[in-house]
Amino acid sequence: DLVKDGYQQKIVDKGLHSDVYFERLQKEMEVIRNANLYDYFLMVRDYVTWAKKNNIVVGPGRGSIGGSLVAYLVDITEIDSIRYDLIFERFYNQGRAKSRPDIDSDFSTKGRDKVKAYVANKYGQKYVSDLGTVIGLKSKGAINDLGRVMGVSIPEVRKISEIMDKTTVA
Repeated sequence: DLVKDGYQQKIVDKGLHSDVYFERLQKEMEVIRNANLYDYFLMVRDYVTWAKKNNIVVGPGRGSIGGSLVAYLVDITEIDSIRYDLIFERFYNQGRAKSRPDIDSDFSTKGRDKVKAYVANKYGQKYVSDLGTVIGLKSKGAINDLGRVMGVSIPEVRKISEIMDKTTVA
């Protein structure tokens, strides 16, 4: 029902080329059905729409989920994959049956804890975790990033970087 409603509102009512969209929709729904991903999509939709209803800023969609028309139709993302010529298979295809896809969801730092609490309360604490990316920076890159974050002027950051170039760091 959510897919049908989204299709009507976002495709048909806007006069878009519904035959192109309908063909893609059928293909995606078959893959999602065969992979038994309905519950996954519904769960993600649940906490994304909850966040939006509670005035928590949610990203428009990041990563491979942007290629899913179904995710757009059910309000997980705000990205029309047909309009931007994105492919669903980058998110998931039947050849990946043993691995599960992931849907990257971005929430504002001010509301992230509320979303985590909502998910933990509704689905159980053991289903909630934080993910982060750890990157390594060389000293010059670290100085540049730190300067930008701290509001240090570019000329001052360059001076510090030049000093770093001339100094051996143990």
